[in-house]
Amino acid sequence: MPAEEQPGEHADRENARREAHTLAGAVAFFGYLDASRLASDLERIFEGPAMADPERLRDLVAKLRGALKALPYTL
Repeated sequence: MPAEEQPGEHADRENARREAHTLAGAVAFFGYLDASRLASDLERIFEGPAMADPERLRDLVAKLRGALKALPYTL
């Protein structure tokens, strides 16, 4: 664990990486490739050795939220 990480941060980052990976695959399965690309970008951030630039992370999460909100919802 890198010195700058707090206890439990590694597990949190791994959980976030796994969730981003799952989301990327799920939306790609339904053909939403823009949302999948953004989720994959987020996954790669959490694969990195230390926390990414917070501004980049906020920007990416905002773009992903927007892409997900734009998806059609059907019941």
